[in-house]
Parts: sequence; structure tokens; C-alpha cells
Amino acid sequence: MASEENLERLVLAAQGGDEGAFARLYESLNPLLLRFLDRICTGRDEAEEVAADVWLRLWAERLGSYRREIGSLRAYLWRIAHNRAIDRLRVQRRAGPSARDPEGSATHDPASLRDRSQSLEEIEALDLEAILRAHLNERERELLSLLLQGLNPGEICERMQLSQPSVWRLRARLQATTRELFRNPPER
Repeated sequence: MASEENLERLVLAAQGGDEGAFARLYESLNPLLLRFLDRICTGRDEAEEVAADVWLRLWAERLGSYRREIGSLRAYLWRIAHNRAIDRLRVQRRAGPSARDPEGSATHDPASLRDRSQSLEEIEALDLEAILRAHLNERERELLSLLLQGLNPGEICERMQLSQPSVWRLRARLQATTRELFRNPPER
């Protein structure tokens, strides 16, 4: 892993058009970026697509909008990646599930899109709090409450009297349960 100072030198060189410097930035940061995106995206393939999109954007702009004064390169990169991943999730949610054939090209089935939009309307009509209460265990409900209050990870660990890895595991379960509830809403 390159130090922040080395990353800054590489950024300046990449902003000047040095492809080698940009490649070294990619080699240093992409594995960490993928780990970050794995937690946000629905799968590794999607995480790799988002990461590729981020790196292409950065190269096209020659890191033009990045300035050290706004924060570290990692924070800048993670923010862009986070925003891209969320944008993709929103588009997927609006478009519904797209079936993929073995070659990977998207096919659009109007019936499945109608079904997906009906599911979203049903979810909106349901009492979300009651659904979560029924499907989350006590610790997951407590974590959700703390997250909604805007507490940082350290405060959550302290309040729940759990280690950080335990909170991460609990949060992963909470996310998986919530994701599943949105994909397959319960019957009324």
C-alpha cells in the first residue's frame, strides 16, 4: 500500500497525463476499492463494474476535480464509488430485475418489469415498521434504530456493548434481511 504522500505524487503525475502513475494508483487502490464495493453492491461482478466505471471516469477527467484540500484521495475515490454504486442500485430498482442470457446481454421482459413495479407499490403500501419488527431480531432492530439516529460505528459498538467485527456482522445480516424483504415482500 502506497503512503498518502506517494499517492499524492502519483495523483499529480496522473493529472499531468502520466499513464504509468495512473496505473500505479489503480494497482494500489483498486483491491481496497473492490472490498469496499463488495459491501454495497449485489455481487462481485457488479462491484467490478462500478470500480471500472470509477477508474474510467477518473482517467477521462485526469483526476481533474480532485484537490488535496478536499480530503484524501481514498476518501474522494470511495465517495465517487459509493455514489456510483447507489446510482446503479436506484436504476436497477426503477428498471426491475433484468434477466441475463448466457452471453451476458440484458433482455427486457415487460411482464417481469410490471411484476417488479407492482412489488414496489405493494412495499410502499405496507407498514414498513411492522414488517421490520416481524422479520428482524431484537439486536438487528436495535442496530437499525441506532443507524437511523445517525450514530457512528464507535458509538454503536459502545451502546450495544459489542466489538466492531460483531457490529459489522450484525449489520451485514440486517442488510441481507432488509434486501430480501424488498426483493420478496411478505404477503399481507
